[in-house]
Amino acid sequence: MFCHKRSDRSFHLKGHKFPICARCTGLVTGFIIYLILELMYIRLPLVVSLCCIPLIIDGGVQLVTDYESNNIKRSISGLLYNGVI
Repeated sequence: MFCHKRSDRSFHLKGHKFPICARCTGLVTGFIIYLILELMYIRLPLVVSLCCIPLIIDGGVQLVTDYESNNIKRSISGLLYNGVI
């Protein structure tokens, strides 16, 4: 995983920083949930495709503008990226 691990873009719990950023936290959490759904034979290909859009928009807009997302948006867009609603 290629996480930048920036402190300002990571969640903190009781003064301790998570080892990965908010978006990667959402990605990992979403991947685990997605694996569980796959094991239960629940497949939603259209939903998975549509859930990529928030990550692309949030990350893309930050890349080309001065817009600065927050950790909640990063985490949610990362979570949705794996097709979890």
